[in-house]
Amino acid sequence: MNERINKKKVMYHFLNHVTEIVLILVVIALWISTDSFMKLNNWMNLLRSGAIKGLIALGVTMVLICGKIDLSTGSQVGLSGMFVAGFCKNMVAAGYNQTLACLIGMAVGIAFAVVIGLLHAFLQNTYDLPPFVVTLGTQYLMFGLAAIICNNYPIPNAYPNWYVQVGMGRLFGVVPYPVIIFFVAGGALSLLLEPPASWSTPPPAAVFTPWAAIRKRPA
Repeated sequence: MNERINKKKVMYHFLNHVTEIVLILVVIALWISTDSFMKLNNWMNLLRSGAIKGLIALGVTMVLICGKIDLSTGSQVGLSGMFVAGFCKNMVAAGYNQTLACLIGMAVGIAFAVVIGLLHAFLQNTYDLPPFVVTLGTQYLMFGLAAIICNNYPIPNAYPNWYVQVGMGRLFGVVPYPVIIFFVAGGALSLLLEPPASWSTPPPAAVFTPWAAIRKRPA
């Protein structure tokens, strides 16, 4: 009887962690098949690539916790990048400072993202529209706007050096900055979702998160 129960537990844990098991097997296979896979530089490049997607996933996590879905995140990230690139190119060509142009582009991108988020909330809560339909529509809207801004051509690099370093640079020449940003953002989000017991009241930022609902959820 105990042996039968143990087999069920093993199978249960295996099915719950099949993704991790497959990932480990893939890593082992690549490790055996190539000499360069386990080198530090390769892992840092993998982490850099994953950090960008991870930052997007952190925001989507909040949406999923609320029981919603957002299909527009990829287009929104792309459009925000178009704002920065467009402002840097046009303002620098007009004689403005690179840093000022970059900061204005970033501010416009963030403001536009906030407006889109408010639009999603308004349409879903006021007219009871499904999040899938709303965000699918804004996905194509922002994709089209990004294509209009760049005219379907790459925008020449006019970024200030510090902006390039944030995306491409490495701390002490080893750890990419996007990886550090991802872990800092992930830690902050973790504190908001599962704050320490010593926090008797939610932190100010928790007003915009499902913090209270999570804390009240029955065990």
